Amino acid sequence: MRSNLVGILMKNRKHILINEAVEMIRDGSLQISEYCRPFLEVCKSHNDHFKVWTHFNERQIEQDINLASSRLVSKFGDNSNLLTELGEKESGHARNLAGTETFPSIYGVPVAVKDIVDVGGLATGCGSPIYEGKNAPMYHVKHADASVVSRIKVMGGIVIGKTVTTEFATFQASSTQNPSCFGRTPGGSSSGSAAAVAAGMVPLAIGTQTAGSIIRPASYCGVVGFKPTLGTLDLSGVKGLARSFDTLGGFARYVSDVAWMIDSLSGSKLHRYCHVEHKPKSVGLCRSPFWNAADGALQTAWVELSNLIKSHDEQVRLKDVELPEIYDQSVELHKRIFAQEALDALHFEWHSFRSFFSEKLAQIMEQGEELSSEDYLKDITQMLSLRQAFDKAMGENDVLLTPSSTGVPPKFEEGTGDPIFNRLWSLLGVPAINVPGLKSREGLPVGIQVIARYGQDTAAISAAYWLESLLNEYYVPAKAT
Repeated sequence: MRSNLVGILMKNRKHILINEAVEMIRDGSLQISEYCRPFLEVCKSHNDHFKVWTHFNERQIEQDINLASSRLVSKFGDNSNLLTELGEKESGHARNLAGTETFPSIYGVPVAVKDIVDVGGLATGCGSPIYEGKNAPMYHVKHADASVVSRIKVMGGIVIGKTVTTEFATFQASSTQNPSCFGRTPGGSSSGSAAAVAAGMVPLAIGTQTAGSIIRPASYCGVVGFKPTLGTLDLSGVKGLARSFDTLGGFARYVSDVAWMIDSLSGSKLHRYCHVEHKPKSVGLCRSPFWNAADGALQTAWVELSNLIKSHDEQVRLKDVELPEIYDQSVELHKRIFAQEALDALHFEWHSFRSFFSEKLAQIMEQGEELSSEDYLKDITQMLSLRQAFDKAMGENDVLLTPSSTGVPPKFEEGTGDPIFNRLWSLLGVPAINVPGLKSREGLPVGIQVIARYGQDTAAISAAYWLESLLNEYYVPAKAT
C-alpha cells in the first residue's frame, strides 16, 4: 500500500539525522520547506490508507513553516538563501522579530503529537466518543499547550498534527493501520504516532506509555520507541490514566534521533552517548518471567540475537538473567494499580457518560470499583518494594535485553496485542527503548527492548545505539522456505 514516495523519502533522508538536518537548516544549506515538504506529501497521499491523523491542517502547517523560516532569518540574518526565498518584504519583517543566541535544537523539524496531549487551538479527542468530533458531548477546543508541546515549539519544532490514540490510551483498537505490514495491528495506545514515523510522515512523534503504549507499537511498526524514566517529561496538559505509570516519550527511526528529541524537551544529555565507545560492558539477556507468551518468531529471533552478539562483539559480556520470583506477579500487580488509578483519572467520564465506554475499558473501570483503598495501598507498597529491589536484580549488568512484545504484530482484527512484556517495566518506572531490526521468516518486525536502572537513561540509550549498530551491520534475517 505504500507508494514509491515513501521509499524515495526514506532514501533521500536515510543519512540525514535530526541533529544534522537542524545544523543544515541553521547554516542555510537546507530550507525548512525543503525538509518538511516530502513528509507532508506522504501525509496527504497516505493518510487514507493508514488513518494516522485526528487533526491535520495543511494550510496551518504551511503558515507555521513560513513563520519558522521568517524567524530563522531574524535570528541568523546572514542566511542569504532564506532571504532570497522569503522575498524582500517578508525578510524585512522577519528581521524585526526577536532573536536568540542559542539555536533551537529541533528548529524546523515536523513533530506529531498523540491526541491525549493538548495543543492550543485544537480539541483533544482522547480516542473517545465523549470528546472526539464536534458532535461529542464534551467536545471543546483547548486554549493552552501541554507542557511538552510548549517545549516542542520553543525548541523550534513544528507540530504538524495530532495522531490517533486508542480510547483514553487503553486497549480498544483504533482505525490506524500498520505501515510496516498492512493488515496487522500497529499496537496501542500510541498507534498513530508509531505509524506516522513508520510511514515516513514525520521524523519524530510524541507518545505516552502506561502499560506498553510506546514500546509495543514501536515493535509492531518497526521503529524506535523510547519510554524514559518515569517523570522525565512533565505531564501537564496530558490526559491522565494511571498516575503511577503515565510517562511521555517518543518515536523516531533512529536511536540518536529519539535521544536528540528527549534532550531537546527535557534538558538531558542523552545524545552524546550515541557512540559505539559508550557501548555497555555487561548485558543481561532477560527473557522475563512471561516467556511462555512468546510466539515462535520471537523465540527464533531471540536465539538469532544472542548468536549475533556473541559472534560480533566479544568485548561485551553477555549472560542470561532470570529475575527473582518476587517479579512473577508483577503483571497482575500492574493491572490492579492500573484499574484503581484509571477509575480515579476517568471518574467524571465514567459517572457522566458510562454508556460511551467500550466494553474493554468498562471492565477495567469495574475492576477498579471492586478494589478497596486498603488493597490499593498494599499494592503501592509492593510496587515500591519491587522498584527498590530492581537495582540488585540487575546484578552486574549495565542493561537488560528483553522482548518488546510477544512477537510479530497480530492481525488487525485480533486487537492491539498483549502488553505482557511491558507491564513490569512500566510498573518499575525504568527507561525502556525498543530497537527494531529483527524479523520473522516472513519479514514481519520483531522488537527487542533495552532496559536500564531507574534514572540511568544514558545506559539505555548507549546500549540501544550499540544494538542498533550491530543489527544494521550484521543481521541477516532468515527467509521462509
